[in-house]
Amino acid sequence: MIEFDFEYKGFYIEGIPFDQTENGHPEEGITYTSYVYFSKKDYDNLEDYIFDLCDAYNSPEELKEDIPKKIDKYIRKNKIEI
Repeated sequence: MIEFDFEYKGFYIEGIPFDQTENGHPEEGITYTSYVYFSKKDYDNLEDYIFDLCDAYNSPEELKEDIPKKIDKYIRKNKIEI
């Protein structure tokens, strides 16, 4: 299982795979959880991730498609200047 990361509008996104067999749910297979930080610097400095943007997905592609939309919504909702 491979972790992956990418940036979107300055936010740093880390995708971490989890084998749900270890959590007692083998029928769910591998899921990918998003951990979003305000920046790579925040990630490197071990700052907390943005809890509202943490979500589980069935594939890396699904995560990579959905998280930018959620970040855009988060930016609008919280009136964040980019």
